[in-house]
Amino acid sequence: MVNLLPQPEQRRLTSAYYMRLATVFCLMVGTAVALGGVLLMPSYLVSRASADSYERYRAALEGSVGLKERAYTSEDVAELIERIRITESYAKSAFTAELIDGFGDKLTPGIRITAISFTRTDSGASVTLGGTALTRQALLTFADALRASPSFTQVSLPVSQLVTEQDATFSITASFERK
Repeated sequence: MVNLLPQPEQRRLTSAYYMRLATVFCLMVGTAVALGGVLLMPSYLVSRASADSYERYRAALEGSVGLKERAYTSEDVAELIERIRITESYAKSAFTAELIDGFGDKLTPGIRITAISFTRTDSGASVTLGGTALTRQALLTFADALRASPSFTQVSLPVSQLVTEQDATFSITASFERK
């Protein structure tokens, strides 16, 4: 097509065309950005609410962990108080120390006491000593030492516990008489 307009008018029309084209392009980009922002708003609000929820959940977990740590601490303190109370009750009674000294002096090498059980009687106690002996000979020596002691009477070591030669578990019952 042939353009019959003079050159200055052609340039003015061309520049006006490109100006309108740039304006429409800018309006389209602006509209796309605004529309994108509006469409992203619900996602932003949901993620913000989710983040707040997780933050409250984390704070609650930290609080519960702190409470549990304090609860465990109070349980430990209660257990220590109970141990102190038990120790004090035994410390007041010289009987327990006398009983432990009575068989502690008789221990021979190779004997390991793992359990002590006693029931007090009027004049002493009925005692059960449990443990392991390295050898049968060590166990027999310990039982003979208890029998020879004037504090222990009726020392009983079942024959069934003498079956094994080494690492024998034992349970000796005896009567303890206070001095």
